[in-house]
Amino acid sequence: MYIEMKNNYKLYMFYKDELIGKYNCVGDDWKEIYKSYSECLIRAGFIEGFTFDEQIKKYEDFCDDIHKQKRHCYKIKFKDFLTFLSCYFCLVKLNRISYDDFLFLKRK
Repeated sequence: MYIEMKNNYKLYMFYKDELIGKYNCVGDDWKEIYKSYSECLIRAGFIEGFTFDEQIKKYEDFCDDIHKQKRHCYKIKFKDFLTFLSCYFCLVKLNRISYDDFLFLKRK
């Protein structure tokens, strides 16, 4: 039996006061998105031997690159957007990005 999960919410992500992208999601719990995309990224960083500060620097650098692409009106590939999503929620979890910089809206 196949159960279809509907994307009832849309996540809007802002970085440096600019909308970077929208993402369809099932719920409005950012911790679920963090567990799905970002937790494994932080864990892999520790396995590779990176400290918190080194990981934060890498995440911020990647987010800055995507922000630069967006600011210069370049298309962001979906793969890069998912990587941005992972880095973004790593930074949220590590208290580098405020909880006010993303927004969940319920779809009608």
